[in-house]
Amino acid sequence: MLFLPERSRWAPAKAGCACRCRRSVVRLMRRFGTPQAHSEQVARLSLRLFDQLRGRLGLRPEARGWLESAALLHDVGHLIEHEEHHRHSHYLIVNSELYGFSREEIEAIGQIALHHHRKGTPKPGEAGGEPLPQDVWRQVKACAALLRLAEGLDRSHYGAVSDIKVRGRGSRVSVDLVTKDADGALDVWEARRRTELLARLLDAEVVLTVQKKRGRR
Repeated sequence: MLFLPERSRWAPAKAGCACRCRRSVVRLMRRFGTPQAHSEQVARLSLRLFDQLRGRLGLRPEARGWLESAALLHDVGHLIEHEEHHRHSHYLIVNSELYGFSREEIEAIGQIALHHHRKGTPKPGEAGGEPLPQDVWRQVKACAALLRLAEGLDRSHYGAVSDIKVRGRGSRVSVDLVTKDADGALDVWEARRRTELLARLLDAEVVLTVQKKRGRR
């Protein structure tokens, strides 16, 4: 089951393409033995961030589908090697059959997955990625920043973060994390290490706060 808070806006505009794209991505994720629960959690958190920050980051509707796909496929490179899995994820994505996407879109998805794990600000063509048009590259860089944070928020693979609420304007942006009863300390610690790129793109301090979800009495 995929966690999609909104109907995904996949790049292809033709009827039926959205379902074909999604099936293709999920099939590839399963083919390479990626932990499905973790990938779906990261995708869900990525999209929550996208939906709340898209205006400020200047994200286009089609980039939502790229981000979701990259989130579901960001760990496929572990099949080849753990240490450089982000590079291998990019290679597997751009050299596999993903139906319904253009070659440029597949490269964009691959580069989002590639740069989600790297430190600092991504540069065009870095680490083996094919050059992308500047407007597409800006979307890739912003989506990679969101994926970096979302992946950190499930570092434990326990699904401790149940929701994200973004608030604040100007020089300070608060990302409020709603956590379950599970201990999310590791996830929050890792996520705080991954806010640098997002803060740079927003030109604001990104602050994570935790609010534990209370059960019914």
